[in-house]
Amino acid sequence: MDVARLWPAGLKPRRGQLEAARLVADALRGGQSVALDAPTGWGKTLTTIIALRASGYLPVLWLCRALPVGTRVLEDASRVGLRVFVAAGREKTCLADVDREDVHDYCKYYRYRCPYFIGLDADKIPRFVQNYEDLVELGKELGFCPYYAQDFLISRADIVVQSYWRRRHAVRCIVADEAHNLLLPKECTMPLDSLNDAIAVLQRCPTVRSGTLKKLERFKEFAEEIQGTVDVAAFVDEEAFLDIAVARRHYLEHGVGGVLGKLLKVLQSDVVYVEGGALAGLRAARVQLPRPYVLLSGTLLPRIREVLEVDVFIEIPRRRPKAYILSWLTTRYGEFEEEENLRAYRRLLTTLKLRAKRVLAFGTSRVIRMLRSSVDYFEDEIVRVPSEWSGLMLLKTRGRFAEGVDIEADAVVVLGAPYMTPDVIQRLARVYRRLGYSSYWELASDVPMLIATLQCIGRATRRPSARPLILLADERFEKFEEELSKYLDVEELGSEGELRRLLYSNHFNA
Repeated sequence: MDVARLWPAGLKPRRGQLEAARLVADALRGGQSVALDAPTGWGKTLTTIIALRASGYLPVLWLCRALPVGTRVLEDASRVGLRVFVAAGREKTCLADVDREDVHDYCKYYRYRCPYFIGLDADKIPRFVQNYEDLVELGKELGFCPYYAQDFLISRADIVVQSYWRRRHAVRCIVADEAHNLLLPKECTMPLDSLNDAIAVLQRCPTVRSGTLKKLERFKEFAEEIQGTVDVAAFVDEEAFLDIAVARRHYLEHGVGGVLGKLLKVLQSDVVYVEGGALAGLRAARVQLPRPYVLLSGTLLPRIREVLEVDVFIEIPRRRPKAYILSWLTTRYGEFEEEENLRAYRRLLTTLKLRAKRVLAFGTSRVIRMLRSSVDYFEDEIVRVPSEWSGLMLLKTRGRFAEGVDIEADAVVVLGAPYMTPDVIQRLARVYRRLGYSSYWELASDVPMLIATLQCIGRATRRPSARPLILLADERFEKFEEELSKYLDVEELGSEGELRRLLYSNHFNA
């Protein structure tokens, strides 16, 4: 079926949408992987949905990082008569009184005693429900398990929207929305102080051996004294892991949650490190997409396309906002901490604050600790970004507000190339090498840095009318000028004097 006949009546296709839909449909019919790289607001969702229907590759799994994407998929799919269900994992659907970190294992081992699982009956599940949120409310009212009730509704849907990490059902095709996120490592953290709570919990468990407690005590003492990666195997062996897992089962069986689930999750990560009073674990990205699949993104860098093995690449022309690389600055380890460099970053923020009503600044945890003074909004102190704000807002490059939000700003500045720490990069690269990736170093180093940079800039440029001043405050961005130029009109500024002339010119009049 031709895509033009499927286009919703009364909705005029934008330039390039019909052509892109035909290319996607043709690729799917040939069993190929296809990527659609188009700017925010162009209409990637509707274009892809029509291509899926035209090719006959339904049902489909629509994978995303944030489930609110499902609202957009629901709206566009309804225009062409397709059924959608937005599914969630146990963390969002379990009605049992269980700690979030324990919900998976509780359900796996003890769901037979859960009243909601026992009360699950297909006759109770309304056929009209389109998302997990409504199903949760009905589950509370009617006494059934929303998580497993989803399976019934998934089996009837043409498109199932879910996160990258939820278990997958058999489908004919997979769509990965914001596909660049597939290559970002998954992070989990816990405060270092929580190690004391975990040890106290283990001490009360009758099955835990004294040797395990001593190993964890030594691990805690070491972690409290360092900043950087930790070799968990030097402290915690398989016997200790078994003790912790058994203790966790013991507490779950008695209906007691706690910190042990988070501890296991962190310690069993591919890379474990200490930063800013927290113990963090990174799990390397493991991309498993059976063909055919569709990748959607607004920032599908060439390095990403190579790793994801794209057969057909469709790129939609875009407006490239102007961005300036500040080549006299750097947050490189060993140089950022020098007093002259720090003063230059502080002068940059002070100057921007004087010239712009709203300055949106992003930095890694290491950077923002040094530049936190004199800010009006700081990530750890706000629950949500206010719709009306002014002054200087300082957010983390991989924090809660680094993706999926629209923040109006007159200037957005990335305070240093947002690399992870050198020792974290080295260990993560070794993991990717063992997993068989030829570009293992880029996956651990450059790819996450570039993705984080473009995501931060995207917070202030989502609206077509947005025209913020964009500053990349690190000379290391020069190395990636060619790649960044696909999305930004990049120019280098070589001194503070050049920046001041720019700020006081007609180009930027706050």
